[in-house]
Amino acid sequence: MPGLILIVLVVGLFWFTMRFVKRAAGRMATLSTNGHKAKGRVSKVQKERLSRTDNANRVTYVFSATDGIKYQRDIDVLPSEFSQYLEVQPIDIDYDPRNPEVNMLKNVVDKVGEAKGRSNQSMAHGARFVERIRRWT
Repeated sequence: MPGLILIVLVVGLFWFTMRFVKRAAGRMATLSTNGHKAKGRVSKVQKERLSRTDNANRVTYVFSATDGIKYQRDIDVLPSEFSQYLEVQPIDIDYDPRNPEVNMLKNVVDKVGEAKGRSNQSMAHGARFVERIRRWT
């Protein structure tokens, strides 16, 4: 019986992880192909101690979409990139015009687009892979 419970937990965790990854990949695919650009600004940068050995490097940014509404998002950034963000610094944002709450820093979206381009060049099924991601979300 304990083995069955462990199997159910592992399968459930795997399913949850795959669902999360599929959603995130679909959002990035949408932003890299159909995203609208907006000017935003960094509103807050902070290092938050999560535990004795782990820190979060958080950046909060705001932007206005074409609908005139201001949107805000908190993201975690790599420690090596954290120092490049300053409060009130202007930044470029890509957002989904159908749902501006789906947004990301333009430089991150560009990196994903470049990786997707390399993928399409090196693998014949790259385009099918992106379409499959879109269908999953």
